[in-house]
Amino acid sequence: MNNFFRVNHNSSKSKARLGEIKTDHGVINTPAFLATATKGTIKTLTPQQVKEIGIQGACVNTYHLVTHPGADVIEKAGGIQKYSRLNIFTMSDSGGFQVFSLARNGPPRGPLAIPQKQLSSLSKTYQKKADVRGEEEPFVIKISEDGVKFRSIFDGTIIEFTPEKSMEFQKKIGADINIAFDECTYYPATHGYAEKAMKRTHEWLKRCINYNKSEIRNPKSETNSKRFENSNLKNSKIVSSF
Repeated sequence: MNNFFRVNHNSSKSKARLGEIKTDHGVINTPAFLATATKGTIKTLTPQQVKEIGIQGACVNTYHLVTHPGADVIEKAGGIQKYSRLNIFTMSDSGGFQVFSLARNGPPRGPLAIPQKQLSSLSKTYQKKADVRGEEEPFVIKISEDGVKFRSIFDGTIIEFTPEKSMEFQKKIGADINIAFDECTYYPATHGYAEKAMKRTHEWLKRCINYNKSEIRNPKSETNSKRFENSNLKNSKIVSSF
């Protein structure tokens, strides 16, 4: 990890510090501003303009890239760098926030659903509105200790996100830093549910790390093996959103 990140200067007046992150696509000086490139592009800017401005890096989103155009499409294009033509540092969000925030209104349903008596009046109102609008049918989400299932907003295809699947998707995308899959706790959540969600996210982090270690040691296919040896994927780092 020392080769990946180092602190160059600590403030004598506060806990502020200056550091640098070394990646296959350059050195990132921290603290850093990362542009939003949800689907691989920074809106209103061409790759040349991004270079001229001096943007150090960008954050792409796994949920949006998986639902369209698909992680396999990006992998075939040579990874997010070639797909986007942005020759800068990239970080991929796990997709957890979008899965939970875009695919439902109100508290979760399924095995981990909360008893009605534990819900606040505001939370019950959210759920009633969702049911009235018929939103449960196209965007129904099932949450379990293993992960979540939801329907694509594009074609209704059922997509599953588990810690392992999120890592698999992010490896295909090929960003320098991968974010561990987490649960975006709904609002307003009870204290008890928030605690359970936090513990679940911590367990998912462990599974993300174990998957990454397993893939590096034993790629699932010859294609994956070559991909890890010949690209930046074997050097990608996993970090938690916590």
